Amino acid sequence: MPEWPIRLVPSWRRATATTSCDVGPAGLSTTAKPHGSAVVVVRSWSPPEDPTVEQEQQAQPTETLVEGLLSGLQQADVPVVGVETTAEDASAIDLYRTQGVSSVDDVETLAGRVALALLLGGGTPGHYGVKDSATDGVAPPVPVPVPSG
Repeated sequence: MPEWPIRLVPSWRRATATTSCDVGPAGLSTTAKPHGSAVVVVRSWSPPEDPTVEQEQQAQPTETLVEGLLSGLQQADVPVVGVETTAEDASAIDLYRTQGVSSVDDVETLAGRVALALLLGGGTPGHYGVKDSATDGVAPPVPVPVPSG
């Protein structure tokens, strides 16, 4: 069985509505918005560094699939966060950035897990972590309630 190019990992929060998805020529469409759910994307495939023409042709359908899934999830208003570990050689952060998907580049660390939780909980979208690709800091800002009175 071939390995899928990405894994879509539902968040730990329970969905309160059922969603059915169809993938067709127009992309991904959903019939209902899942309330209280989100998707964590882990890319398990990366294009070759110096691809031959044949490798580029073979990679194109996979790249189109990944981009279509990310775009469809964004259009369905489902919170999406792309993650990777600090040891990842072939980073997917640029892909997430071009698709408008927030990212965490150090998900195996405590700070990375906190950043992921904050993003899934509606935190400020951005690119968080410890690598150069983390343009928004280690984690989203945490709103602090100001006591009234």
